[in-house]
Amino acid sequence: CPPRALALGLEHEDFLLAMAPHPVTILAKERDFFDVRGSREAFGRMKHVYNLLGHGDHVSLFIGPTDHGFSVENRTAMYQAFSKAVGRKIPDDEPPLIVEEKETLQCTKSGQIAERDPKMIADFTKEKAIRLGQQRRRLAMPELAKVVVDVLKMPERIERPPGYRILRHISRPNLPIKYATHYVVETEAPAAAICTMLYDERHHARPVRVGNRALLYVSHRSSDSELQSLAWLRDDVVAARDSGAMCFACDVRGIGESQPNTCGIDTFDDVYGCDYFYAANSMMLDRPYLGQKVWDVLRTIDWLVSFGYTEIDLVGNGWGALISTFAALLDESVAKVKLVDRLESFESLATDPDYQMPLAYMPLDVLKHFDLADCDRALVGKRR
Repeated sequence: CPPRALALGLEHEDFLLAMAPHPVTILAKERDFFDVRGSREAFGRMKHVYNLLGHGDHVSLFIGPTDHGFSVENRTAMYQAFSKAVGRKIPDDEPPLIVEEKETLQCTKSGQIAERDPKMIADFTKEKAIRLGQQRRRLAMPELAKVVVDVLKMPERIERPPGYRILRHISRPNLPIKYATHYVVETEAPAAAICTMLYDERHHARPVRVGNRALLYVSHRSSDSELQSLAWLRDDVVAARDSGAMCFACDVRGIGESQPNTCGIDTFDDVYGCDYFYAANSMMLDRPYLGQKVWDVLRTIDWLVSFGYTEIDLVGNGWGALISTFAALLDESVAKVKLVDRLESFESLATDPDYQMPLAYMPLDVLKHFDLADCDRALVGKRR
């Protein structure tokens, strides 16, 4: 998943064309889950460029008849391509394969590189993170806000509030306030956040205006689940209601009620599940997934402001606390922000060989520019 590849309009053949006009053979499979039509299209575009360079015979395509894998047909095509490229006799068949004993292939006595006390990738990452921290300037507002927007690739703020739809009433048990109304806030069509309004009366229309204060909870995994299970959150919601504030909860794109069922059903926690693929594609599109989630909160705040809620108390939990940090930094409507179980710092991820954080919350190059301590100082400076 090369960063920015899709934003730059790159396709598979663009990486192969980096070798032009040297010989290239594309090896594909007829019954692969990677559609062979893509290989044919890539070959056609490569052939066109090689023809323009006067070396059309230097690029070829071989499609093996079987499933995903490096079968004997494809290996034979490889031998033939290499032999042709270096002017050797082209072999007819693959010679008998001899599977070597494991001990023969070992590069160390035990077969484990650890016995040589190696430097691991995590060691290089840690060293670079610490070095960047020592070199990085301390940023203050408003420069920090601009850098955050640049790193998260945030679009320009829109003055008009987002459109929204009102969902049919769905009863929820054990909420801290009796009734809930669910809204689809069209933060960046077709992407949307699901916003829940908690109210003492059954309500099926646009949000109720009660004063100018609102509590907005940004969930970790699911507003619905967390409103029912987290005692501290339930207490916060009831206290806000009793003080005259209206209470809302937000599931940003990819979370809770906004979670997609692409890449298979309920794949969120899978190694190659929906959360990973959305994050990877966002990285290639040069639109960090974290920045998109922050945008959802900012547009939800715009939506609340359009109903007269000009003082927002933002409460973020877990991943939602990371999102809320940036939203509070970038939006003047946020009067207070409460962050629960938030990541300590991005440096802590880069210096921990066994970090536990999805790709969705790890923006590219962030440590070259700032860390969360900069954001926290700015928020304290703004008395939030």
